[in-house]
Amino acid sequence: MPDRFPLELDDAGGLDGDGEALVVDVGEPQGTHDLLVDGAGWCLSADEGCEVADDGNPIGPLAAAGVGAGEVFKLLFRQAHPPEPLSSRFVPQHGCFSLFDYSASQLSPPLDDVLSLDAVIVGVGGVGAGVLSVFAALGKRLVGRLVLIDDDTLDMYNLNRVTYARTADAEAERLKVDAAAEFMRARAPNITTAEEPVAYKAYARQWNRRADRKFALVLTGVDIDEIRWEVQRDLPRVLIDGATGTQANCRVDRIGFGLAGCIGCARPPQPARGDPDPAECDTPPARFAPSISFNSAFAGVLVGAEALKVMGGSAGSSVLRSCLHLSAKSGPRWHPWVRPTVPCRVPGSLRTRGVSSEMGEIARRQGTSGSL
Repeated sequence: MPDRFPLELDDAGGLDGDGEALVVDVGEPQGTHDLLVDGAGWCLSADEGCEVADDGNPIGPLAAAGVGAGEVFKLLFRQAHPPEPLSSRFVPQHGCFSLFDYSASQLSPPLDDVLSLDAVIVGVGGVGAGVLSVFAALGKRLVGRLVLIDDDTLDMYNLNRVTYARTADAEAERLKVDAAAEFMRARAPNITTAEEPVAYKAYARQWNRRADRKFALVLTGVDIDEIRWEVQRDLPRVLIDGATGTQANCRVDRIGFGLAGCIGCARPPQPARGDPDPAECDTPPARFAPSISFNSAFAGVLVGAEALKVMGGSAGSSVLRSCLHLSAKSGPRWHPWVRPTVPCRVPGSLRTRGVSSEMGEIARRQGTSGSL
């Protein structure tokens, strides 16, 4: 911990200075506790044990860690800020949840022994760090190539959400892609990384024609929709986008080329809003929302989960939009808002304009009219 954050660890200290501690049990319960979290396979659980066998799938444990941090945050937030609107919605979660199909179950099919990766990550900040934690945890069973694109540097202001970074990296204002590549090389030796400390547009313009930018899998974790749209215009076979919301929530969009609406339909330009809608991930933030930095890593784990499904050729929804909440109006809320398809809003005659003949052929083979 000290190399991640400049703090001191005290086993005897309490929350209020009087020895009262918040007790969190991980896995099997050890006695009286305030919170119990567990995770294995594709599943996580809160307030009860997880009966899924540990098969080396990192999704359940990493997601459980994110949910555990969220539950601790909720407990502490309610103690410190009882009048705040979020406090009334911060109720404890309960039960098991599968990130394989986003159901309140323990569905957890096994991963392949070897997983082949050929991907581009655009943005290796908070969300991208969550993705990298998934890939790194797979170790030697993950093989292939990973391109890391980000022109930003580490500093003490983003260190809290970039989980692969260390205090020394932030003090040196090290490039995020360099620190991320070092993290991956130490943990997933069968992955070749390429570091691109530039904006996505500059990287893509290595190829003059969009038709030559053939990306099988692109994972985005960026703050600006214009970057998402720029990536989508290059027509990756699969685009998976992760983002944090402003009401203690996050969202994931998984879009297969030619199967439904693109990221432009899933995240269209947003008009000015009035009162925030708690069910919408893009509403203006609550006053304390920026402090929920661990949510970025959780969103990245979800993106990593969707990437594993692509690598393993898993059945199920090939086009997904989901929005998960740490908060709820009343009662536990494991069920995310999941939309299996995002319809394309562009008239059919406009969808194929500017699409290369090769991409048009791909769309025809997939039984579409070239919709993006």
